[in-house]
Amino acid sequence: MITNKIFEEIGGNFWIKPEDSLRLKKESRLQPFVHFEEQKIFTSSGRNAIRLLIKNLCIQNKIVLLPHFTCDSVIRPFFNAGYKLVFYPIKSDMTVDIKKLNEILQSITSGIIFTQPYYGFDTISNLRNLYLILQNKGFTVVEDLTHSWLSDFNKIGADYYVVSLRKWLEIPDGGALISTSHDLSKFIQPTKEAEEIVDLFLKASHQKYQYTQNLDPALKPIFRNLYYKAEELFDKEIDIKTISSHTDHYLSFINFEDIKKKRRENYSFLYLCLLRNGKFKVVSPAITNKQVPLYLAVLSKKRTNLHHYLAQYEVYAPILWPLSNLALTKYANNTLYKSMISIPIDQRYEIHDMERIVKVLNEYMNKYER
Repeated sequence: MITNKIFEEIGGNFWIKPEDSLRLKKESRLQPFVHFEEQKIFTSSGRNAIRLLIKNLCIQNKIVLLPHFTCDSVIRPFFNAGYKLVFYPIKSDMTVDIKKLNEILQSITSGIIFTQPYYGFDTISNLRNLYLILQNKGFTVVEDLTHSWLSDFNKIGADYYVVSLRKWLEIPDGGALISTSHDLSKFIQPTKEAEEIVDLFLKASHQKYQYTQNLDPALKPIFRNLYYKAEELFDKEIDIKTISSHTDHYLSFINFEDIKKKRRENYSFLYLCLLRNGKFKVVSPAITNKQVPLYLAVLSKKRTNLHHYLAQYEVYAPILWPLSNLALTKYANNTLYKSMISIPIDQRYEIHDMERIVKVLNEYMNKYER
């Protein structure tokens, strides 16, 4: 079925033009990581980077301190490895509650502390100042760069860094374990690729690209089902896999400066519009040329209603994150879990797309949250 209607969806899975898979390699491998020259091992996912680290670390006191606001794929590798999970609180502005963290630390002598700056901003700057104190106390500090790997603020002091790349780009897989202070050459190096996952993603993304061109409704359930199957395989994965040759190849010709610029422009426009409007509580702050945002985070008293309303107008705003059943139930009513929604601002979109988001958000507020 061919239609003259224009593709206007915002958000959702990335897609790939089939011809992009055939482009020639032009630049050095994974160029955004040049500021981490010391040690890095590439994996198929962020959770595999965490699992690789756990497998190679010799931690006597198997306790891990985790931010209470995080995803299940961060928590589960530690749980499966037999670690005792201790959660420290994150405030509604996404910064660490240092006072309550220090209270927790009074009864824990050593282990792992896992840190996580959110949405591209240095929301853990107050915690990063304590890294050396924690290390001297006996903690191994692991920082998750997934939300901040393209941002330019200082990321120093942790023992290890992990990152997942798939939220940012049209790639089927990709993650890394990094260290600027420890030798990773003795770590077990993954060699097998997640071939089935990559194949499913490529089929899905090619189908979605075709959908963007002709809006044939028959394609939608096909590519959605393929994306779902790929995610399901990631969840079930047991072996630690390396980054795929496809992703390695694709990243070699990505212009990351263009991506940074586009994300900043979209975010700044949307941020200023919502700030002037004054009807939404914007969680993430204004940006400088140091940050590259993942999404723009806002709070809504009726988030489920807002989520559905946006979807009616083909704006697919993800919820980061559903509360893991491994996390403490006392956080179920936490503001971030209960009220925050993430507005897409990524490099696929232009200012006119941000204008459409603003229009839909204003219409929603006037109808339902006045």
